Amino acid sequence: MIKLAQKKWLNSSIIYHRGRELILQQSCNKFTTLFSCKLGCYPHHEVHLEPSDNAQTYSFREYPVPQAHCGVFKEELDQLVENGVLSRAPASKYLSPTFIIPKKMEECGGQGASTCDKTETGLKGSHLEFNA
Repeated sequence: MIKLAQKKWLNSSIIYHRGRELILQQSCNKFTTLFSCKLGCYPHHEVHLEPSDNAQTYSFREYPVPQAHCGVFKEELDQLVENGVLSRAPASKYLSPTFIIPKKMEECGGQGASTCDKTETGLKGSHLEFNA
């Protein structure tokens, strides 16, 4: 069965057509990992950060986690570490904060929060290099 989050997207989508719901449901069932509403990990290429010669470090202030959401944040963080999406790292001069956005349970297929990671690297002038 199509999850409620997928159903809401489907109902609000311009491409929605009642005859295509079965095809979408079959795709959701076939590619359960893709449509799981969870943050995943792409393990096929290693990412290497290479700073430019003139790169300068900078950091962002951390986002405070409201007391009411500490439990949800801790659970989500532990789950991301367990799934291999994030890993624990030693203290660094490069800071990139993480924050959560609490959502109603039905908005994310039964999950209570989604995690947002800032994409900045903490280095001005850095670029990503993919090792194939």
